[in-house]
Amino acid sequence: MGQLEKGSPASYRSDTLFPRVAAVVQALLAEKKLVAPLEVFLRLGYVNSAQVQDWRCRRIPYLERVIGCNLSKISRVLQILQGYARELGLTATTTSYQSYGRGPCAELQFSKTGHPNLEKVWRRCFRAAPRADAAGSPPPPLEPPPASRS
Repeated sequence: MGQLEKGSPASYRSDTLFPRVAAVVQALLAEKKLVAPLEVFLRLGYVNSAQVQDWRCRRIPYLERVIGCNLSKISRVLQILQGYARELGLTATTTSYQSYGRGPCAELQFSKTGHPNLEKVWRRCFRAAPRADAAGSPPPPLEPPPASRS
């Protein structure tokens, strides 16, 4: 799954899925300031909220099972998302997805194989870097500058 980390802007921008993924990313940033792969797949219509609910309640063993596209398209969407997030300068964070419902909470699985690198890609969310202020200028220093000696 290492190839998801690589790829020039030209490679993912030329993908026919790029305009749709980019539009979803822009909408999520405008609404939530956070982009998660799961939200992207929901917005693209490849999975619906009832399926996600079933997965979260462990009625579905792994999310890939109900995503309405093949593994190649899943990989392309994830690659486009990562490349575009890097291009936009978004900050990557890792999110934990825990089951809920009856029984003890457990870490949810995204892929059939459960490969750690692939699971990590699914859990990687992207956050807009906080702006200093509305004008975009940096915040004032925390401490006043030292007095100059004369």
